[in-house]
Amino acid sequence: MKRQLSTNAPGQISKFWSNVPGLLTVEFKGRDQELQWMRHALTSAIHFERRRIGLYGMTGIGKTQLMLKYEERFHSEYTSSIFLTSGSQEKLIESVNQLVELLELPERGGSNPAVNLNALRQWLRANTNWLLLIDNVGDLEYDTILDLLSSTSEGHVILTSQRRGAMESITGRHTMCLEITEPSVEDCVDIFFEGCGMKATVANRKLAQVIVRDVGYLPHAVKQCASYIKENGIDLEEYLDRYSKAPEKVLGWQDSYSKRREPISKHFVMILQHLRENHVDAANLLRLFSVLQPEAIPVFDHWCREQDTAKKPQTAPYATDQSNFLNIIARVACCISPRTSKSKDRLISLQDTSCDTSETANVVKDNERLYKAIAKLVDFSLVRRLSEKNVLWMHDLTRRSIGQSIPDSDRTQFLRLAIQVLYHSFPKKDNTLKERLIVDAYLNQSVELIEQARKTSIVQWDYVPLMVICAQCMRNRGNYPRAIDWFKMAMPEYQRNLGNIHSRVASLLHNMALTYHEASDLDDAEKTYVAARDMRRQLFEEDSVEVLDTMNKLAACIERQGRLKEGEAMFDSTYKGFKQRLGIMDPITLAAAHNLALCFANQGRVAEAEVLYRETLQRSEDAFGPEDFGTLKTLGNLAVAVDQSGRLDEAEPLYQRALAAYTKLCGADDMLTLRVRSNIACLYRQQGRFADAETAMRDAVGAFVTIFGDDHFHTAVALYDLGEILLEKGALDKSQGLLALALEKMNAKSAQHPLTFRVLDSLGILHREAGNLFQADYFSALACSQNEALLGRDDPFTLVAANNRAEYLHAAGQYQESWDLYVRCLDGFRKLLPARHPHILMVLNNLGRLSWLLPTKDPWSFFLEALADSTSLLGPRHRCTVTIAMNIARTKFSQGNHIDAETAMLEVLELYKVTLGVEHPYVGTANFHCGMCYASTAQSNDLLKARSAFLDASDCFLKAFGPRHPNYIMSVCMLVRILQELQQSDDAETYRSVLETIPQDQTAGRYINVGDTSLTYMALALIDTFDWKSIVSLPFGETIRLRWGRKNVWREPEPAILED
Repeated sequence: MKRQLSTNAPGQISKFWSNVPGLLTVEFKGRDQELQWMRHALTSAIHFERRRIGLYGMTGIGKTQLMLKYEERFHSEYTSSIFLTSGSQEKLIESVNQLVELLELPERGGSNPAVNLNALRQWLRANTNWLLLIDNVGDLEYDTILDLLSSTSEGHVILTSQRRGAMESITGRHTMCLEITEPSVEDCVDIFFEGCGMKATVANRKLAQVIVRDVGYLPHAVKQCASYIKENGIDLEEYLDRYSKAPEKVLGWQDSYSKRREPISKHFVMILQHLRENHVDAANLLRLFSVLQPEAIPVFDHWCREQDTAKKPQTAPYATDQSNFLNIIARVACCISPRTSKSKDRLISLQDTSCDTSETANVVKDNERLYKAIAKLVDFSLVRRLSEKNVLWMHDLTRRSIGQSIPDSDRTQFLRLAIQVLYHSFPKKDNTLKERLIVDAYLNQSVELIEQARKTSIVQWDYVPLMVICAQCMRNRGNYPRAIDWFKMAMPEYQRNLGNIHSRVASLLHNMALTYHEASDLDDAEKTYVAARDMRRQLFEEDSVEVLDTMNKLAACIERQGRLKEGEAMFDSTYKGFKQRLGIMDPITLAAAHNLALCFANQGRVAEAEVLYRETLQRSEDAFGPEDFGTLKTLGNLAVAVDQSGRLDEAEPLYQRALAAYTKLCGADDMLTLRVRSNIACLYRQQGRFADAETAMRDAVGAFVTIFGDDHFHTAVALYDLGEILLEKGALDKSQGLLALALEKMNAKSAQHPLTFRVLDSLGILHREAGNLFQADYFSALACSQNEALLGRDDPFTLVAANNRAEYLHAAGQYQESWDLYVRCLDGFRKLLPARHPHILMVLNNLGRLSWLLPTKDPWSFFLEALADSTSLLGPRHRCTVTIAMNIARTKFSQGNHIDAETAMLEVLELYKVTLGVEHPYVGTANFHCGMCYASTAQSNDLLKARSAFLDASDCFLKAFGPRHPNYIMSVCMLVRILQELQQSDDAETYRSVLETIPQDQTAGRYINVGDTSLTYMALALIDTFDWKSIVSLPFGETIRLRWGRKNVWREPEPAILED
């Protein structure tokens, strides 16, 4: 894929993209009239949907070459040139998938054809002035192509096909289609002399006219004739003599062009004979290639699986254990007889061959012989090597002609040969973009061959090992259902041919479990991991790498189900085993250390996690460098641990370092990058940078939706994160909608996932802060009980949920129950977490607040400890520190220290305005309590200040929450009392009407210690009958929390290896 940087502009392409294959021959001649027609048809079309043209004609006539020539001549007029291969629905979809990868679209790596097709369609819609080339369109791809082109996109489309009807249907009118017929005689002659290496004398041109006529004026055949003459070193008369002796009828294509193809078939007979007599390796390889799909034939330059230890089944005479593999290949592969002294002058028909010997496997295994054979095929224009991919291209005319040379009786054997060669040469790595593109070529060929083999007499054991490799590739591309199906189909054959207890059977179980795991089918994953572990224990030592590897994966599966202690025990065991077996610096050991640290972190033991992360990060950097993926995963998790310890400013540079590296290596929308982006958004929330947090998280949500779809669990988690940000921002209605949506999606697939319980917990907080105590009761109780049932009573997430349950009890007036639960949470957090942890500060602040309402309790010790630790940990301007300071000011106020309380409250108000913005509801809360301070003096000037403060508070709460929120109602209630005292009766009456719309259950006693007094009565009571020093508990603005929500990642020991 060629890329040139260009200027970035919204809605425009930021790079010049071109994936056009290098298939345009230097011998291309003529076609000027066709090129002019194409340019005029595309540029004169007014409507977007008419900027499509179709070229149709027989195979080999030059349609693809003409399309490529147009691109070469006019590519400077376009912002990008992109190429899709068609020919079947499967090929088109795969071509779209590869293009999505190469365009670096967020959806890359996914396996959903509809998602990738939509991604490309959106790219076409978002960008302008591109050129899209779609080659070899058939009838079955019609709907898909129309779907792709359905958007009103500002670009040009050129399609080629053998079918006129397909072209007219897609372009929408026959005037936008052009039949490509034979070039002129002179153009064909010019093409011929470009490739034959001879001078174009008058006599030679006359002979060349006969040659190009004999091959039907087909440019592809003309070029091959020229290559044949050049390679054989013969003159034109000799060529015509040989051609005249070739059989007349050799192909039966059974279409309207069959008669016109017969001259081409005679030429292929000559090529085969020449290769058979002079280049046997090339002849053998050519026949192997003819079994494959022609657009992307892998260069089999790595014989990766030399030893095949499969037991030979009784019913499988062609099973491929190493002892007889080459003999079998020799018997089935090649249908070309060895050269004899009499064979030189004997021309053969395409099926006049025998099936005695073959060196095809040895050719593939020997790179020198392989490259020489490929070079010879290139010399004869039989294949072309694409420089940007490790694949070859063969014209369909060549493939079908050579394929006809294989006798019907030998076709199954050739299919078996191709399967075995693909199996032995299939790459072992499938991780980087470059590796994935190479594997894609092998995977597509393998799937096609396996599907063919399943319809033949080939025994399953001949292709099942290749199926297992393909299934792993499908898993790597997210196609979990098909991967699991293929693993299941392979298992009985493995057991039948290898026995029930065998290392390859155990590996198959391990891979199947991993697929279940990645598909979030944790129950089946655990069962299959256990089966794999038990079998490996029978085959290997208890501390072998094989057993430890499966145990490590099983531990991750168990830990993900919330059984943290059980998972920890397994992680600890595997870490010690790897360390003893492999040493401390081995990548497998480093991964095990990382995963054990993650298990600590998930239990809230962040101090232990941080120590182990730092040790692992240092070793990983020393061994593999700072941009190794394993190193980056440990760096990202270290940032989370530091973040969860409350050291937010220290965590941010760690996050940014990980983000920069992931973006550089994987792109902005890779899953690993998205995790860090989400974590940074949550960090901004913790820092009070709500605008930054919301922007970053909305961008991440958009990427998750695009890549995974609306209903995926990852999308639900992203919606939860955004809902949490809006909750902290005070946008309760918007937050509630997102949290409810996230809960709905999680309940549909993962109702018992710990993150689902976190959403329940957030909804409990939201309803309490909105004053909806009935709903808060339901959600807080459910979150607390579900966390305790899954994670245990002392788990940090259980304790967080318990604290939030205590906040509900506090708001509902159940003070002793609330106190007991707060104390339990404080004790639990002090055991688990480092000193000054935000969760400890959260409970201390709550205990101080509750102490206001319990005469025997002193709030000062709780508030002062919380303030000192929050100032040290988060800084004096962090909203949590400021909120604690506000509660201390309220404590002074309630104890009669009005001057210090007023001074402190004004400082709080200004800090909120500076750090959160004047419209944040925390500012309204501070204004409310300033109003209480002013009103308590009963002085005229202070009453005017109180009126202003309550007006500001009510306006702020009305804008943030609406007219039914308790914070707004209490502000209006106090404002009415102040207006009455100031004898501003009309204004008082206006605001008092608001109180008449309040539901009857909104009693003043829920927020202030006045018994069951109604809010309306409290607003009407005389000012001297009300104690302004009373503690008013507003639902929003008094509590603090820095909730955990960061995403960690597991670390794999090394890039996955494709194995059978």
